[in-house]
Amino acid sequence: MSKQILMLVGDYAEDYETMVPFQFLTGLGYSVHAVCPDKKAGDSIATAIHDFEGEQTYSEKRGHNFAINYDFSAVHTQDYVGLVIPGGRAPEYLRMNARVIEIVREGVQKYVDILNEYEEVNNKFGDEDILNDPDKMDKLINRQAQLQELIDQHDLWNLDSRLERSMDALRCPESDAH
Repeated sequence: MSKQILMLVGDYAEDYETMVPFQFLTGLGYSVHAVCPDKKAGDSIATAIHDFEGEQTYSEKRGHNFAINYDFSAVHTQDYVGLVIPGGRAPEYLRMNARVIEIVREGVQKYVDILNEYEEVNNKFGDEDILNDPDKMDKLINRQAQLQELIDQHDLWNLDSRLERSMDALRCPESDAH
């Protein structure tokens, strides 16, 4: 099975932000599941094209029909290695769907767990039982190194700011950000 990417879309998603990642990721060998709340495989969404035509701001025009190729109700976040949420008008709609917020949260939970375990490991370094047992200390140091490698590999020190940017794009209330 190929690696799968989940793309959450909705009507009037920005055309370019929808089509290009879908085609590019597909070209890299990913299976991209484009889903939309209340739509199923075979349905489509309307995209929007934003264009500067000489006025002070952009105009918005109807873009293409973009095919939904997977059922929103069949999404299991553990099946995906990545998540794409194109901009445009779609986030205004997507943010109202509780399952969309759950998907974002579930998608990052394994990374939150790594950071939490790293903190727990660091807190154990003051434990007298570990300080007095070289084997336990070595085990703890090795686990800390493993976790540090994962944190660096996935840039988890910046996870909070990346989550905030994602939730801002969906215009979620601050309390939904974590």
